Amino acid sequence: MKKIIDSFTSFTRPERAGLVILSAILLVLVAIRTTMSLWVRPVTDKEKEAALVKAWSDYKIAHEPSKVRINLYTADSMQLISIKGISDRLAHDILECRRQQKLFSMNSLFTIVPDQKWVNELSKYAYVDTNEKSD
Repeated sequence: MKKIIDSFTSFTRPERAGLVILSAILLVLVAIRTTMSLWVRPVTDKEKEAALVKAWSDYKIAHEPSKVRINLYTADSMQLISIKGISDRLAHDILECRRQQKLFSMNSLFTIVPDQKWVNELSKYAYVDTNEKSD
């Protein structure tokens, strides 16, 4: 303790005053932070909260993947990207495979992604029918 007091007295008078002021400011900030929950109450508006909940559910519904299975042989790039599991790059690869007339069935996708699990998962959302006419 004596060393601490001796080290504090080795500062000049303005330095000591500055340390005391900084310590006081720090103490005030800590006190404000710890008691803030007591004097700042969040305003809850039930109507606004209900409107936000409804807006969030509408957003989720509007942005969920399509429930309709999409024909990979006739789909455009935006439809392909909307399918769960297909990125921009995969959509491009599927369109390129179709352009080269190498897309005849879901098994044709193994040339793009050689993963049986991925093809099985994709078949929940998409199919290939070469006889169906494009829109």
